[in-house]
Amino acid sequence: MDYSEFKEHFSILSDTRQARKSTYNFFEVMFQVVTAMLCGMKTWDEIEGFGEENLTWFRKFSDYSSGVPSHDTLARIVGLIDPDEFSLCFVRWCNDIRREKSLVTHHVAIDGKSLKGTYDYSKNKCLTHMVNAYSVDTGLVLGQLKTDEKSNEITLIPQILKLIQVEDRVISLDAMGCQRAIAEDIVLRGGDYLMSVKDNQPRLHALFQSHFGSSGKSIPEWLF
Repeated sequence: MDYSEFKEHFSILSDTRQARKSTYNFFEVMFQVVTAMLCGMKTWDEIEGFGEENLTWFRKFSDYSSGVPSHDTLARIVGLIDPDEFSLCFVRWCNDIRREKSLVTHHVAIDGKSLKGTYDYSKNKCLTHMVNAYSVDTGLVLGQLKTDEKSNEITLIPQILKLIQVEDRVISLDAMGCQRAIAEDIVLRGGDYLMSVKDNQPRLHALFQSHFGSSGKSIPEWLF
């Protein structure tokens, strides 16, 4: 892991703390948090413990003259960061590593997930939904966008396709992504698609059922 490249990719993050009141270096904190999470740490206590246990290793990359922050300080610093800025930095950093390591992606899965930690019991729904472009071959997230409503995933899919390479890749989507405009966009950009067909496209669904049944009928060429 190259610390200088990490700093370069995350340099757009805004550190809104007052410099004279800041004990810990911003990029050292971010490096600790991201590294800990990549190693499976999920809570602030775990991230704090990971930093303390691996402080010697962290000092190979930077001074860490003040040591590592407490779990409360970690949460406070990260809580000041713009999540969209962080997402952009993280995805670009991962993609740079992917290119550097010559990790090839043939299959990209695009899917939406509701963040259970954002569930609002008064409204009986999750407040945040993420649409991810995930490399099945490498296990890396190639792109990620946020929406407040699950129904808005359809409008985010064309946007997330603009963030990734489509050419020579298979793009798979669930039934919500089964839209003519999305399929056309993928083909125009040199990719192939694999879409789930359900009742949200009743005519197409009925056509598939009639031609994939036991009758042995062939699929009409115009369908493609």
